[in-house]
Amino acid sequence: MTKVKLCKEPRCQSWAGFAKKGYCNYHYAIQLRRKPKKTIRAISVKQKLKMERDREVWMEIWNERPHICENAYCRKPLGSFLTSKGLPISHLFSHRRSKGAAPHLRYDKENIDLICPACHREYEFGDRERILIRPVIDNKKRHAISMLMGALCHARGITGRSDLRLQQHKTPV
Repeated sequence: MTKVKLCKEPRCQSWAGFAKKGYCNYHYAIQLRRKPKKTIRAISVKQKLKMERDREVWMEIWNERPHICENAYCRKPLGSFLTSKGLPISHLFSHRRSKGAAPHLRYDKENIDLICPACHREYEFGDRERILIRPVIDNKKRHAISMLMGALCHARGITGRSDLRLQQHKTPV
């Protein structure tokens, strides 16, 4: 008399088929549908350098700007969103133009906003029109503005930045 093989699954008393790797038909079908465990992929040197450069830019922005949400409707203080080491969390920094769409603006400080996690989530997945932050100026626009300012200063006879500051603060007669 041959011994009947039962399913490997605990509490299952069904007969296990020969080609089913020790499972009954029902549990074998479940095994086929289960997703295999994801293996942890090693981070490449190039990716590590990007991450380090990201952190450097974020720390520069963190040290330059006030620690409040840049959304005009929010203005939440950001001091409570720090890691255990006292560093700002990555979700405080949001790219206006995504890194995929504009990789040349990845480290441009004008392209990165300092906003609270709730506003970041709203900006990324919700209504971007509800988030009011300073206007986007990319390098081409910045160059056009500087050229226009240079032409305007030349027309007025202003030679340097100090002259420009004096011109701005003069009261009209």
